[in-house]
Amino acid sequence: MTFDWAEYLTLAEALYANRKTFSNEAACSRSAISRAYYAAYMIASQKAKTDGIVLTNREQHKAVRRHFANGTDQDRQSIGAWLDRLQDNRLQADYTDEITGNIDSMTQVSLQGAKKVIETIKRLT
Repeated sequence: MTFDWAEYLTLAEALYANRKTFSNEAACSRSAISRAYYAAYMIASQKAKTDGIVLTNREQHKAVRRHFANGTDQDRQSIGAWLDRLQDNRLQADYTDEITGNIDSMTQVSLQGAKKVIETIKRLT
């Protein structure tokens, strides 16, 4: 059975909505940021493959982001910009001890950005 990567966004939204009742609030927010990125990234990588991009394990995240950022239309460029921002947030959430800025705002931006990426990709296909 093929996995629906949009389910990661559903999970991210649930983690954020229930962050005060699940586990640790910061852990829920950080996990939501990470899952939102992967929902958007995996759907974008599937689209990049259908566009003819060959992805290898080495630097494939960068290749997907560049594929869209260098696109000829505003929708693709917007996807690339959002993927950059989402990955920046994910790296901070997954690898730093302290998040700079407001984690709630970062989480909300990540959830909104992932939704925009997914919705825009659906319009492209």
